Amino acid sequence: MPNSVNQAFNRLIRLVCALLAAVILLAQPVLAYDVLVGGQSLGIVLKSEGAVVVGFTPVPQADGSEVYPARDAGVQLEDRLVAINGQPVNYNQEVADLVNTLGGDEPLMLTIKRGSEQLDLQATPAKSTEDEQYRLGLYIRDANAGIGTLTFYDPATGSYAALGHRIDEQGESEGEVFGHVLAADVQYVESSRQGEPGEKVGVFDNTHLNGSILLNCELGIYGKLDDEPQNPLYPQPLTVAEADEVQTGPATMLTVLEDEQIEEFAVEIERITPQKHTADKGMVIKVTDERLLAKAGGIVQGMSGSPIIQNGKLVGAVTHVFVNESSSGYACFAEWMLAEAVNLPNNL
Repeated sequence: MPNSVNQAFNRLIRLVCALLAAVILLAQPVLAYDVLVGGQSLGIVLKSEGAVVVGFTPVPQADGSEVYPARDAGVQLEDRLVAINGQPVNYNQEVADLVNTLGGDEPLMLTIKRGSEQLDLQATPAKSTEDEQYRLGLYIRDANAGIGTLTFYDPATGSYAALGHRIDEQGESEGEVFGHVLAADVQYVESSRQGEPGEKVGVFDNTHLNGSILLNCELGIYGKLDDEPQNPLYPQPLTVAEADEVQTGPATMLTVLEDEQIEEFAVEIERITPQKHTADKGMVIKVTDERLLAKAGGIVQGMSGSPIIQNGKLVGAVTHVFVNESSSGYACFAEWMLAEAVNLPNNL
């Protein structure tokens, strides 16, 4: 082959390689963009068949008597309350709010599942003299509900990321609405102790942070929020750090310990595990903030998803606590969570 032809052929090969490299680069998702940092406590409610009756409580009356509307109507322990006047219910606060809204002189139709049998029972709520709220006199356990923490919200797409680990009971799911999220108001925190992780205890508030759950995977839950969440500590978006930008050393964590107040606490990133694939244990962190150690004993259940900030960037989210050393736990890289969020379907 003549030398001039050979040179032209080599130039053509180099051009083709350059074009292929450009196409591959353009095909990669652009992850290094800004998101609104979370820290808010989220109520997480999965699709389930109602709320489980675990006890009865008296409703005090003005004449000094006490009544048990649901029990007297035939409701039994371990019944599953699935609807009130045809409206599905799934968790404790939802039942309380609906009963108080519908309460009055007319009986409510309670749809109950008892084993394989479905029953419709009529019960008239009674107004309690303690708080002037209509009540059925029920203790209810949320069947598939809990508290987690919002990691970030992408204002460009309306997508959110939370929790940082899979909800084990559900396995992996994608592409369908299989639950929803809403605000959680933290009433108190049970502190972690040696061998016993603590937890956030709160009530759900459906007036804000409402959204869908579209994906449950190894790195948490993802979906769409109806409205943009507010974070007074970080009102402006922060850049999501790439995994190789994260360093051992000081960082901060955002979470809620009381009501809906987001607070920032000092932590130390003690170890980083380089990862070629997404996983929920990319970092080991240790709580160094004396306030957080005093109020919660370290990391508690309900802090999963709490965002971690270092050098002005969102670097990760809390995923697990060390049961025998509650001041420490695992965290995942925020970059991996963002990769999941940007792939959510936009039509659900």
